[in-house]
Amino acid sequence: MKKHALFVALMLVSIASYAQTKGERYVAGGFSANYGNQTTILKEGPLSYTESQPLSTELGIAAEYGFFAANNLRIAMSVGVSWGSSPIAEHDWGWTKNKAFAVAVNPNIAYHMRLTDNLYYTPEIGMSFERGTLNEQTSKTDTSKHPAIGWSAYAHLLAFEFKVSEKIALGAIIGSINYSSATISDDNYYKLRSEIVANQFKLSMNESYIHLRYYY
Repeated sequence: MKKHALFVALMLVSIASYAQTKGERYVAGGFSANYGNQTTILKEGPLSYTESQPLSTELGIAAEYGFFAANNLRIAMSVGVSWGSSPIAEHDWGWTKNKAFAVAVNPNIAYHMRLTDNLYYTPEIGMSFERGTLNEQTSKTDTSKHPAIGWSAYAHLLAFEFKVSEKIALGAIIGSINYSSATISDDNYYKLRSEIVANQFKLSMNESYIHLRYYY
């Protein structure tokens, strides 16, 4: 993919300084995690009732190739897969849940601004194009499967990278601003195809991404 941010502490010490210059290339691998729940408080006169929704989660892994088109200006392309689960409605036997799987390609561009010798601030903008499936649970034992496609445009403003050595770097992204659009297809009882289009703008501090890069 988007809930509470994970904080990454980079407690590494280096005595050298490593620039990021035009022509430098890298390969990278990363892991993302988004999670959260919802609690609703209902008040009726002097009484109040609390309803809690189970945890929703999204996990993803990605591989990326990038290069510096100019000093400190990075252009990259990543390919990733993600899995998600979200509770929908509560029943006597438990909660129905929607589960999703998607494959995405993600062109992006970032600027690397040096804060200290080896620590960089790396704000990033990009787009993501996804295709996958949504498994909608309709009862305790039944699910329906829907193909889905979508795209999003995003900005990561809290992004940092720490160069451990000349070739190795660790990085973290916390939160995002994004606009997304998804189309979910459905075949009804009469085998007629219908589509649901959902558009969303979101400012979130509840997602995180951690990566390891090898420069060459």
